[in-house]
Amino acid sequence: MGKKKSGNAVLTKVDHFLTSITKKDRVAILHDTDPDGMNSAAIMAKAVQRIRGRKIDLRLHQPERNRIMAETIAKLKKARITRLITTDIAIDQDPKGLAKVAGFAHVLIVDHHKIYTSPDKLHKKVIMIKPQFFAPHIESIRYCTAKMAYDLSSRVTDVSDCDWMAVAGMIGDIATDPWMRFVRHTFKRHRVPVGKKQKLIDTTLGKIAITITDAACYDLSTMPMVFDVLYRSKGPRDFLKHPKLKRISDIVEKIISQAIQDFPKKADHYPALDLSIYEVSSKYAIKSPISTILGLDNPDRIIIIWEKRDGEVHVSFRCNSRQYAMNELVEQACRGLNGCRGGGHIPAAGGIVPEKHWPTFKSRLFTILHKWQKMQKIQKKQKRKQK
Repeated sequence: MGKKKSGNAVLTKVDHFLTSITKKDRVAILHDTDPDGMNSAAIMAKAVQRIRGRKIDLRLHQPERNRIMAETIAKLKKARITRLITTDIAIDQDPKGLAKVAGFAHVLIVDHHKIYTSPDKLHKKVIMIKPQFFAPHIESIRYCTAKMAYDLSSRVTDVSDCDWMAVAGMIGDIATDPWMRFVRHTFKRHRVPVGKKQKLIDTTLGKIAITITDAACYDLSTMPMVFDVLYRSKGPRDFLKHPKLKRISDIVEKIISQAIQDFPKKADHYPALDLSIYEVSSKYAIKSPISTILGLDNPDRIIIIWEKRDGEVHVSFRCNSRQYAMNELVEQACRGLNGCRGGGHIPAAGGIVPEKHWPTFKSRLFTILHKWQKMQKIQKKQKRKQK
């Protein structure tokens, strides 16, 4: 069963939330649509089924990542949900929305983003678990939600057969470094070959992350199918055998490959700021995987990928050197702009900007980066003087 239980208070609360779920409860899972969000949702759903002997009652995703949408609340009410689990969504940015849900359901937030609202300021029926509360020695971005879902579930039931989902989510979030012993064990257990110099993203488990990402890019309406295939698969190869998912991935990968090839000549490059801004245009939402790939290929540059969709500009930020905090960049640039929202991690973040505010938002990015660059130069100069 699970590992020896920690005396950490928040972990004890999570244990109780999960073990107290009954067959009479109406359970929903709301998740992000990237590999980390999808795999963590599938793991939590497996845990719920094993704890109470019945599947979850509702699975939901939504386009917003920093608030709980009115449409989502309406669906939860209609389904008479009494327990909601959210995975990989910084939903604590919306305490008012959570309070509305808490009016009819108990809520468990499983997330690894930065803390936006202190737990004691959330409704008493809301439990929030983030790595910062029980594993402060591990950077939260490296303790991704899929690994959290696996570890939390393992405390109260046996989900050892879901280890491949946890690793696929970790690979998708570039969060394997602190967990290589677990990763190697999982690869060995499922007889997944990996060469000494082979990138994890190019392995069978990495291809699961790619396939999920491609499906989300293709159309979010594929998410129920992706979740269902994950949930039913007995192992990684079962998931990759699905013909429709393979066809979708082939289509999207071809478009992404072309966009990567066009980057040097079509992006706007600003050498003084180590910055590249690149507009992509496709019927598929390909900005996120492109920014991830380009960020890995250009670790010393800030990569900003944007695309227009339905009157809004969707933006992905990457800075793998961590010289500047991308979550702070997008949050500062959004301030005071109605309808502008975003967040994420230091090396990777995302935002949505109403098209009318895009020129102002973009101008702010340059202003903030110039300010940060100037501050860095002053700090370096002060350090040299101290020496």
